[in-house]
Amino acid sequence: MPRQTFHVLILDDDPDDTFLICDTVDSITASPYEHMVAHTPEAARKLLNEQTFDIVLCDYRLGATSGIDFINSIRAVGHTLPVILLTGMEDRSTDEEALAAGAADFISKSGLSSSVIDRTIRYAVANAERQQLLSTVLTSVNAAVCVLDRNGRPNLWNPSFGELACDAYPGEEEVDAVASQAERLRTPETIHTIGERILDKKISDLADNRRVITLHDVTDHIRALREREKAENRAAHTAKHCSLTGLPNRMAFAERLSSEIARADDTIGEFNILNIE
Repeated sequence: MPRQTFHVLILDDDPDDTFLICDTVDSITASPYEHMVAHTPEAARKLLNEQTFDIVLCDYRLGATSGIDFINSIRAVGHTLPVILLTGMEDRSTDEEALAAGAADFISKSGLSSSVIDRTIRYAVANAERQQLLSTVLTSVNAAVCVLDRNGRPNLWNPSFGELACDAYPGEEEVDAVASQAERLRTPETIHTIGERILDKKISDLADNRRVITLHDVTDHIRALREREKAENRAAHTAKHCSLTGLPNRMAFAERLSSEIARADDTIGEFNILNIE
C-alpha cells in the first residue's frame, strides 16, 4: 500500500526559522512530504483558498499578530484542517491558550527534529480525520450531541445541541451557550427541560477520556404518557360515579367497603356503617 503524501503549509515570518523547518521536513524519510511556504498570514490564507493542504505548521509569533489569531481567522471562513503551532519558548500557559484556540498541537522549536514533526503531523492528521468523521455522524443523528474534551470543555457538537444551547441561553454566542449548557448538564438528573421541550440525558465515557452528552427530545412521548394517565383517571372516575349527580355509585361503595374491611382486619377489628336513605 502506498504511503500517504502529506501536503504541508509552513507559515513563518523569519527566513532563518523557515529554512530550518523546511530542512527538517525534507529530512523526513518515514513518510513522503510536500510543502509550501508563506511568510505572512495573508499569503497563507490565499494559499489555503487556492490549494488543498493536510496541515499547517505555523509560527506562534507573526509580527503584530500571532498564530492563535491566524487559527481564529481561518476557522471563521470554514477551514478545518489541523494547525500545529511552533514557538521558540516553552510556556504552559501559551500551550493551553493554543489548544483552547483549536491548535492540533504545540511544538518548541528548540526540540524540532524530523521524527518529532513526522509523528506530530501524522497524529494530528489522523485525529482531524476522526474528528471529521465524528462530526459527520453527529450531524446525521436524530439527537443533540456534544463531545467534551479531557478537561470537560465542549470541543465538538452538532447543530441540534447548538440550537438547544442558544434557546437555553439566548443572550450568549453559540460557543458560550454550549459551554454553559454543558456545565448545567453535569448534574445527575437524567431529565432536563429547555423551554417547553423535555430532554432525556445520557453521558458516555470514551476510551480517550473524553465524554459525550446525548440529549433525546422525549417531549411528545412524555406528553402522550401524561394524556394517557389523565384519560385513565377520567375513565376510572366515570366508572365509579353517577353520570347525572356526580356522586359515588355502587362500584365506588363496594371498593371503599372492601378497603375499610381490610383495614379493620389489620387494626381495630371492627367498624361502623351509617346508611342514610
